[in-house]
Amino acid sequence: TGASEIWVAKADGTNPVQLTKLNCISNFPDWSPDGQKIVFSSDAAGDHDLYIVDVEGGEPRRQALDPSSDEEPIWSKNGQWIYFKLTHTGNSQIWKISPTGGEAIQITKGEGRFPRESTDGKYLHYWKREGTIWRIPAEGGEEVKVLDGVEFRRQWDVLKDLLYYALVDDQGYSINILNLVTRENTVAFRYDGTHSVNCVTPSPNGKWIYYASQDRRQTSDIMLVE
Repeated sequence: TGASEIWVAKADGTNPVQLTKLNCISNFPDWSPDGQKIVFSSDAAGDHDLYIVDVEGGEPRRQALDPSSDEEPIWSKNGQWIYFKLTHTGNSQIWKISPTGGEAIQITKGEGRFPRESTDGKYLHYWKREGTIWRIPAEGGEEVKVLDGVEFRRQWDVLKDLLYYALVDDQGYSINILNLVTRENTVAFRYDGTHSVNCVTPSPNGKWIYYASQDRRQTSDIMLVE
């Protein structure tokens, strides 16, 4: 049908439960820190807007910031904010808004997509279309470039002082770990060139790396590696 909905399942993939039935494109889900709600983006009302739904189900609550496209939301570590990408007249920036609503606050001034908050909540990391990752104080301020060569916005994530990211070269894909303090880079593992790698995410304890693998037939699976 061309629609995508929000589902939840156990960590091993069992017991899948559909949370939304909006019959549209719903994506970029993120759990609240208390595990009770999920924020996501959906074009159910036309433009992409932010929605929040209880993990037990129910009617999603819309947070509209018209006229704009609001996508890629994540909760702050303390649960007080939702960071997201707001696009208006082709210009994408990182903003934040309270989960209860109210006025949104702009964080970036140049360009920003796919925000990721540092573990201590002091910084936001984000991606730019040129394939670079940047960092800015969570309250706004001077931006600093962290990494080059990340070709797609969903190929990286941050946990504590480590940046996990996918890199493609003539040998295929690799998932790397960059220490943001020492700048030491470690290749976690390599993947053959017949599959693409996206949605790289470390587990909260750092013992596992989750990622989405897609083959040439556009078949996708969620994978994990220790």
